[in-house]
Amino acid sequence: MKTNTIAVIGGTGKSGKYLVRQLLEKGYSIKLLLRNPENFKSKNSLIEIMKGDARNYQSVHALLKDCSCVISTLGQPVGEDPIFSDATGNILKAMTFHGLKRYIVTTGLNVNTPFDKKKYKGETGNRLDVSKLSENNERQADRI
Repeated sequence: MKTNTIAVIGGTGKSGKYLVRQLLEKGYSIKLLLRNPENFKSKNSLIEIMKGDARNYQSVHALLKDCSCVISTLGQPVGEDPIFSDATGNILKAMTFHGLKRYIVTTGLNVNTPFDKKKYKGETGNRLDVSKLSENNERQADRI
């Protein structure tokens, strides 16, 4: 059965929250895959929450049932092994099973700029000095 329900993976991060808000404002029904649904505070009749993890095929398979497409804003959990390959493999396998053809992915990139207000601190406990990186990146960009 084809519907206009959109499966969203990674809907609780910075870009994910924005995506969810925009989809709801446009009236889309969404299914969210959440590792910790108890932390998700939004209440809306257009949201169906599913507890699970994108690294688990059964979670993704259940999420995609009766959806028309998948949007992922999945981010890398701090301190965990890389998840993107496992998650993407599960998503593509479940999409094939359910006959879905549209997969939209956005992801963040940790880019250091002088304007960033990063929470990350280096191993020494000091904030990272990105000024040298920025100068080096500008020199590299000038060569392109």
